[in-house]
Amino acid sequence: MPESFSTAFRAWLAPILQRTLYRDASFFSFVSTASQDLLPLQCIPHFDSTDPNLFAAVIYLCDTRFGGTAFYRHRRTGYEEITQENLHNYQVALNSDMRVHGAPKKEYMNGDTVLFEILFASELKFNRAIVYPGRVLHAAKIARQFNSPKNKDDWRLTITALLHSA
Repeated sequence: MPESFSTAFRAWLAPILQRTLYRDASFFSFVSTASQDLLPLQCIPHFDSTDPNLFAAVIYLCDTRFGGTAFYRHRRTGYEEITQENLHNYQVALNSDMRVHGAPKKEYMNGDTVLFEILFASELKFNRAIVYPGRVLHAAKIARQFNSPKNKDDWRLTITALLHSA
């Protein structure tokens, strides 16, 4: 995204978060990978960073058929956030889960699974912005079976910003 967008977005968001936002990476993001082409890592919730000062923001630029963003808890550990202190334990537990249950199905994460339970979902509305700590487990709510779009009107298009606070 152009710096002018990032500067204006930080200026708008800082008073809402009651934090000073001093740096970010903002970019367009779109979903175009068919479910059958996903890697195992793309089939489970993820976190952006263990940094407690990193926030993620998503602005939805598509229609509601794509769903919003869901937030998860890892069942075995009970972790909702991955911190520097629990990262190693989470990785060990997740690797163990994969050995016991096998790799996740080649489908987008959308709802409860044997490894993760959904805690909350923010529904998609065009031009809605959501902001959350970058260390929470989350995933876009995309239909589990998703086919590659044939044209750009069928993309799940968002602006994603990773924001550091003081």
